[in-house]
Amino acid sequence: MKAMGLGKRILFISAVTLAAAWSSQIQLIQAAEAEEVAQMLEEAPEESVVTRNNEYGELETENTGDYYNKAEDPLDLQNQGHLVEDPAVPSETRIVQGEVHNHTNQSSDASEPYMTFENVLDAAFGEELSDLPTGGQPQLDHSQPFDYYMTADHLRGSDRDVNGEEVAQKPTWKSLAQQVEQYNKLKSQGKYAGKIYYPGFEWDMFGLDHATVAIIEDGTNRVPLEAYRHFEWLYAYDTPTETFHYNESNVFGPRDNVKADKSNSYDGLRWLQKHYPESLLLVNHPSRHNGGSGEVKAADIRDIQDLAPNVVVGLEGMPGNQMGGDRGETTDIYGGADLMVAKVGGVWDAMLGEGRPFYNFANSDFHFKVSSNELYSSGYWPSEYSRNYTKVTGNTFQDVARGLKSGNSWSVYGDLIKDLEFFVTVGDQRVEMGQTLAVPMNTPANLSVRFRATEKNNYQPIFPGYESTITNQPILDHMDLILGNIYGQVTDRTNDYNPTTRIGQRFTSADWGEADEEGYYHIDLPFIVDQDFYLRLRGTNHAVNTAGETDDLGNPLLDPYMEKPQEDDFENERDYLEALRTYFNQVNERNYSDLWFYSNPISLLVEDDQVTLPSVLADQVAEIVGHSHFNLSGGLGLTSLQSDEEDVQENDQTEDVKDESGQTNPDSEADHKDDLPVTGRDDQDLKQDSQKTDDIETNQAVDPKGKLSKETDYKESNQNSVKAEKVAISSALPATGSQEANVGLIVLSLLAGVAFLLSAPKKKV
Repeated sequence: MKAMGLGKRILFISAVTLAAAWSSQIQLIQAAEAEEVAQMLEEAPEESVVTRNNEYGELETENTGDYYNKAEDPLDLQNQGHLVEDPAVPSETRIVQGEVHNHTNQSSDASEPYMTFENVLDAAFGEELSDLPTGGQPQLDHSQPFDYYMTADHLRGSDRDVNGEEVAQKPTWKSLAQQVEQYNKLKSQGKYAGKIYYPGFEWDMFGLDHATVAIIEDGTNRVPLEAYRHFEWLYAYDTPTETFHYNESNVFGPRDNVKADKSNSYDGLRWLQKHYPESLLLVNHPSRHNGGSGEVKAADIRDIQDLAPNVVVGLEGMPGNQMGGDRGETTDIYGGADLMVAKVGGVWDAMLGEGRPFYNFANSDFHFKVSSNELYSSGYWPSEYSRNYTKVTGNTFQDVARGLKSGNSWSVYGDLIKDLEFFVTVGDQRVEMGQTLAVPMNTPANLSVRFRATEKNNYQPIFPGYESTITNQPILDHMDLILGNIYGQVTDRTNDYNPTTRIGQRFTSADWGEADEEGYYHIDLPFIVDQDFYLRLRGTNHAVNTAGETDDLGNPLLDPYMEKPQEDDFENERDYLEALRTYFNQVNERNYSDLWFYSNPISLLVEDDQVTLPSVLADQVAEIVGHSHFNLSGGLGLTSLQSDEEDVQENDQTEDVKDESGQTNPDSEADHKDDLPVTGRDDQDLKQDSQKTDDIETNQAVDPKGKLSKETDYKESNQNSVKAEKVAISSALPATGSQEANVGLIVLSLLAGVAFLLSAPKKKV
């Protein structure tokens, strides 16, 4: 509206005033936190505190993390938190679907009345869907119900109960206790038969972004409420001390929760690893704060996984909150996937190149879909848009967590496909996602892919009267087989790229043919294991070089920010609300028109005591691992059982590659000529461009073979070019109709990574 109403003016002024006041008080608040903890330390029992150097070499007095005075504890939580047994839950090995990061209205920012615990579980498990409030805009007509589900309300003070009623502010552990009680009550009424539920939380990590956490007690079907209470007392900076009413200071000792102290995150990770190693932690929306406070970098991921290797499972590379103008609440997002995953050769591939068991997952991060007043939007209901498929054996959430930690999992948006199987067979041995197999050099193997098509997904316009350009029948255009070599620990913990990762093969409908009697499409690719590498799949509904969506290598482009209509631009409220309805429909259509899936990796190693990789990649790998003790073998693609050799010609030109709309993608900035294949810039050019950093001390090496130590100093530089070399490329199922074109695809995908290091897009377009 041109003239803002009085009430709205007051609200606006109040919001600005509060924002300014908050900004000016940040340092005071942090100082107050520090003073509170300092006072606790002075009064604490001597045996509850320790003075030691933290990760930054600073001498710090803090809680030991181990102190517990049972005599002072008025609560007996060890006998509470039991989840009702359900004989309908299968225990045999099977594929399950679900998510672990979603909210209820016990999170302060999930305040819609329809965000009750029961409504959220009904959506996840596909029960009583017709009773869900229409104001929440659930669109679940074609949903596959989840088999398991975890809520993850914020680890903060909550002033609502499990039904959304206002209550005195309480700590999160009490909310979780209510959720267990309510779940058991609903199960006793006959709901959620055969389903697995577990309550966790979303942790505001100190100096970092959020993480999904489930604290799991080994060997029981019990939620260890005493552990949640202990952890929250020690390591939650947004749960006020005054909400704890059970003598926690004497029971657990002083708090360890000064917000400005990043090392408190490390203390919390050590606590989980030591006391509850079956627990699960997932790094949420990792690129959300790129370039700002709370940014999660490659070094941070290495640090947290090294501190809690049994607990830290991976990242939320396919984040939720997709109904916003900034898809996934993230600026660095490509095809709905976080930059760390979408970038071929980026942070995720850097972790896989070290041999780390670090995996990718999707979550809805559901807070609400469209607000009841139709002014705001956030994300999708659980089971509506995103899901994970995971192989699990057993009937408890601990078994689900073990399945997630195994990496035998894949994730999808908009049910692009379903029932994916991705595995390699070597004789009578079968290796699946998340697994590693070591075999003698030149062992024959076979790559298999099976999947089924989705007849209909949940797409439909949110509000009526919208003329959509898409349907609810997703069609897979192609899959990319992505390869990366495994070379062990890098010497610079800030390293955020893998110079060996490339698109090795492209599969289309010409490759998977017609479906069998069970509806499965099949791909088989024989090859020889002649290097240490991992394989992962991604797929999309877009053709290569689709304007605004993919580049000419098939990589996703940066998702543009969708500007929301502003009230001041409209003459009356009716037109403004109608524009908002159109906007929400457009955001929803954007998401369903741009569908992707990502698998987790399969790893194959040659049985020897050295890293085995193609000679064309030796220089680049030597730069990041600090040695050249390699066995040089294999080509850039999978070596076929019957392959011809192709020459890779040198070309010293690279330019930015953009699609027809002018968007820059996260991978491709190499000049793609018709006379494929091409190579990158020569070594001298790249050496002149290299950017050096100081030597960084490393921790214990991550050695995927368990034989070769790779701890040496390193000065980071940009990758050397791919040298002219004869390479064997698979002749089976060529990506674009010829072996020569497939060579070009592989080499160009490597060059794209080189160019990306020189200029990575960091802004919305």
